[in-house]
Amino acid sequence: GTTTKSYSPDSAGAFTLDSLPVGAHLLKLIYTPNVDTLLRYVTILPRHKSGVSYKFASAYFSGGGGGVSGSEILRPTGVGSSSNLSTESCGVGWQCVDETVSDGDGTYVKGAGNSWNMDTYQTADHSVGSGTVDSIIVYVKAKGSGGGKKTRTAIRIGGSNYTGSQNNTTGSYVDYSTTYLTNPATSAAWTWTDIDNLEIGVDLKKVAFCTQVWVEVFYTN
Repeated sequence: GTTTKSYSPDSAGAFTLDSLPVGAHLLKLIYTPNVDTLLRYVTILPRHKSGVSYKFASAYFSGGGGGVSGSEILRPTGVGSSSNLSTESCGVGWQCVDETVSDGDGTYVKGAGNSWNMDTYQTADHSVGSGTVDSIIVYVKAKGSGGGKKTRTAIRIGGSNYTGSQNNTTGSYVDYSTTYLTNPATSAAWTWTDIDNLEIGVDLKKVAFCTQVWVEVFYTN
């Protein structure tokens, strides 16, 4: 399987990948503001405790990157323009998917029939980020075993809906994401006004479930 994790490095660019299982793994390390990518293999041995360092060709940290990078996570706070999914153990859709830590099958939204059904949700305005918005990553945590059940991320900006790639779901909840380097409605860089007006959501095919939706906004001061 594939796992995506996001980190905010310290001033020297250091961060720690945790919970890596024993074995050989392909790492795709992406410095999001500059869309710079490293591909490396790492082998984790039993009782492995040694560290491994990787370095990008450009100096992004300690004064070499022209700014301090950070990220802010925004979650659903209200009903959006699309409300086509049914709910489980919550009043309205956004309340099923707004938790900071996943509650699994405690609350979720789900699809129906054989077609795609979408929810989008209002999000909280940004309160931490400042400077230049570099990119956003929209996440959904979804499941649905077999039978052509699928999921994809959804956003609404500039009066139009945009969806990510289709993903076949499994019997366990998995994080699926879509990265937007620019505003798809304008093809221009994101602004903080765009972020505050953004709706995020999920598109489900057949009876697939979604228990979490969130967006991470990356910025440089």
